[in-house]
Amino acid sequence: DVARRAPSGFVHYAVDSYPLRLLMLDTQDEGRDGGLLCAERLGWIGRRLAESSRPTLVFMHHPPFDYGLASNPDMHCAGADRFGQIVARHRHVEGIFAGHLHRATIVRWCGTVAGTVPATAPLFQLPLAGGAPAGWIGAAAGLGLHLWRPGGGVVSHVVAVDEPARLVPFAKRA
Repeated sequence: DVARRAPSGFVHYAVDSYPLRLLMLDTQDEGRDGGLLCAERLGWIGRRLAESSRPTLVFMHHPPFDYGLASNPDMHCAGADRFGQIVARHRHVEGIFAGHLHRATIVRWCGTVAGTVPATAPLFQLPLAGGAPAGWIGAAAGLGLHLWRPGGGVVSHVVAVDEPARLVPFAKRA
């Protein structure tokens, strides 16, 4: 499956080569930190979700849910409420995964599990209280690994990119 740029300039696509379907949804909104799910993008994702009832994961850059950070409300994804209505109608959506926050989050959202994974760049500071400073902190780069098992669903792991180099084997038990 190949990513194709739509006439509008959006890049979203479906990967249908596996028992679990993967949908990549473009949320870029040029000139803004936050994302955008406009009518055209919502129409695309609605059509893709309606054309198959196979278990599906949706990947997008900007999280569509409230992630609890007080520092930068501009990072939210406009149109997320309408996207949530579409997701809620499609029970085969196993999960929605995003980035943008440079932090790992997990939330129950619109009938499915949604979350973000850390970045391969610096970690975003965790300012939970209003007025807290925003910034970057030094931390190991991270990523999300998602394992699909028919009948068992998706199991996700958030791992540091350098984790294999830091592995310490369990001692053998006598």
